[in-house]
Amino acid sequence: MHFSTIIDAELKKEVFNLKRIIFVSLLSLFITANFALADLTKEDLREIKTLLDEQEKRIKEYIDIKIETVNARIGAVEKTLNARIDTVERTMNSKFESVENGQEFLKWMIGIVALVVVAGIAFPPIWQEWRERKSSSLTQRVLKLEQEIAELKKRMVLYKPLEGESVDGTSK
Repeated sequence: MHFSTIIDAELKKEVFNLKRIIFVSLLSLFITANFALADLTKEDLREIKTLLDEQEKRIKEYIDIKIETVNARIGAVEKTLNARIDTVERTMNSKFESVENGQEFLKWMIGIVALVVVAGIAFPPIWQEWRERKSSSLTQRVLKLEQEIAELKKRMVLYKPLEGESVDGTSK
């Protein structure tokens, strides 16, 4: 019995809810039917048009304000973005310049090293040849001087001084 009373109570609630839904539906139908059957006068249409125009004007003003706000935000974002882009460009340019300077320095260093290598390869033979020329020149002078000495000795042998005369031709 207890179970049936619970079901009866639930059933009563459902029936009550259905009655309320039907009542609200009929009331809504009656209200809308009265508006639908009512005649609109020209004055009513003018008032409706005026209300719609005012509403449209307010909506346009609202949209214009929102557009201005969005444009202001976009402008601020553009300025910030442009500033960041400029900063990045300056940073990148300075990095490129430092890389280019490094490359220029590296080119100079390679040139200097190449010059030192070429000088290291070419200079010793040139130095050797110069020393040999100088040495041969000195050797030739020594030989010439030796020949002159030998010739002078021959002359001295041929020219024996008399007793009482010195080698240079003066008397003692």
